[in-house]
Amino acid sequence: MRNILFSFLLLFCLLIAPFSKAIEPLVYFTQKPNYSNYSVFAQKSKLEGFNIKLSPSLFWKTTTIEFEYPIAKHISLGVNVSAKLGRWDGKKVNRTMPNEDYLNNGFAVEFVGKYYFKHEAPEGLYVQANLAYNNFFYQDGTTRPFSFFTHWREQDGANSLPFRAPKPFQFGVGVGYQVILLPKHFIGNVMIGTLGNFNGENEFQFSIYLAPSLGYVF
Repeated sequence: MRNILFSFLLLFCLLIAPFSKAIEPLVYFTQKPNYSNYSVFAQKSKLEGFNIKLSPSLFWKTTTIEFEYPIAKHISLGVNVSAKLGRWDGKKVNRTMPNEDYLNNGFAVEFVGKYYFKHEAPEGLYVQANLAYNNFFYQDGTTRPFSFFTHWREQDGANSLPFRAPKPFQFGVGVGYQVILLPKHFIGNVMIGTLGNFNGENEFQFSIYLAPSLGYVF
């Protein structure tokens, strides 16, 4: 039945296609003028450019939600909220992981400022600076998913010493590219950045990470 209805609809569209240009002038003169196209009457929505993106990292058992709002032509401010839930050693594994700090659950709140070079925010090439509070980390000492391996465990004979939890405050910079996809409400982002913080022994350390995300723009 659906195929029959679809066939009739397609046939109807093909039949009226030759007459569409003939009735176009009539439609033009009978429709009400749309004054919103003129700058005098144009009113931008207060939410224009505001976007919400999701960055799931299933391997790391971490999910990040990103909120971004343009405050000027080339500048935006945002807040990223992350949650790490679940241990890597589930009930069905053959052996239990040693009870180290990196297995603990946690959350992170990150404040982000972006500057877009050529296009208006939130689209195009940008640089960013960020400040975060983070109370979780991973087995290699990094605090973000998709991180490049930059930390090495110290050895005690044949055994490696566990990482102590790093200090919760961290800061960083990054560069990325954001694009609004069809139908003009889906937004994609990819960013590569570096974070600096202090480890459990008060030694400065840094990490390099990749941050892809996809979401909706208003």
